[in-house]
Amino acid sequence: MAELNQDSGKKGKGGKVRSKKNGGKVDLTAMVDLAFLLITFFMLTTSLNKPQAMDVAMPDKNKIKEQQSDELLTADNRSLTILLGSDNKVSWVYGQVARPIEGPTVAGYGADGIRKVLMEKKAYVPRVSGGKDMIVIIRP
Repeated sequence: MAELNQDSGKKGKGGKVRSKKNGGKVDLTAMVDLAFLLITFFMLTTSLNKPQAMDVAMPDKNKIKEQQSDELLTADNRSLTILLGSDNKVSWVYGQVARPIEGPTVAGYGADGIRKVLMEKKAYVPRVSGGKDMIVIIRP
């Protein structure tokens, strides 16, 4: 048991002999228990907090064998296809690759590159498609 003892007696020369006053005991058991509870709580919460990744929405596979192709069935005015290239460059096409509305255009990975295109198209697509979100297709 943890205790805090305080000395309240006088240690001087001469004078009257007085009895030592007992200041009482302060029991620190509850404080030690609380410290251990806090330590275990924070150890558990930090070990349970794992990094999480975003879910990626994958397209459905075509069930009919005659219709199977590399081309995805998406609305032309909603899709932006990003083609990964070499030398830190990407090509992007607004619409389908076979029949583009805009592009193909080469851009970099910087803030003035593909990010700028994505932000512009993110604002533009809901206006032309009746409030529907943009579909981004990334191809190697």
